[in-house]
Amino acid sequence: MIEKVIISIFTSLPVPVSLVMIVFLFLFRNQIGYFIANKMTGIEGESGEVQLKESDQVRVEKSKEADTQLELQAKEKDLEAYKSIVQDLLKRVRIYEFAYLNLFLVHNSKFALWWFYQQASITKEVFINTFPIPPEITDAEAQKEIIFSVLLSNELIVCQNSLCLITDKGKDFLRHIGFIKDNV
Repeated sequence: MIEKVIISIFTSLPVPVSLVMIVFLFLFRNQIGYFIANKMTGIEGESGEVQLKESDQVRVEKSKEADTQLELQAKEKDLEAYKSIVQDLLKRVRIYEFAYLNLFLVHNSKFALWWFYQQASITKEVFINTFPIPPEITDAEAQKEIIFSVLLSNELIVCQNSLCLITDKGKDFLRHIGFIKDNV
């Protein structure tokens, strides 16, 4: 009988709620103390909002400025990391593109690109008339036209005002396949 009474007392609503409140207050006593201290230093405005004293406002502004500077530094670091990743990806893309071009271009096309590298700048007509093609090829002029269009379409050469010259991409490709040894 006494056990039922004790159980009914401890299971009634006020006792467990009181125990939970005591545990809550004990666990969060430091945070509650900071909250109360911050409320006490503020001055209630007409609208009920807490207004900070001038020294507190200066401290808050300096804190905001420091946070802004830290955020900018973090963004700069992230930007540098992203730039590095993008540069690495571009290098990989260039390597895969050069591997494709190495398979796609026949030896005469690679030789023509190297020939463009040795010339300062020439016209298409000069290329068609002077570029040497092996005698086994029956239609040399058509072959030269094809080589020229392939180099132009893959942006290995560029033509400006009827003068054609090798691009940086073309030079890099020649380095990739070993036709040029310098790193300039």
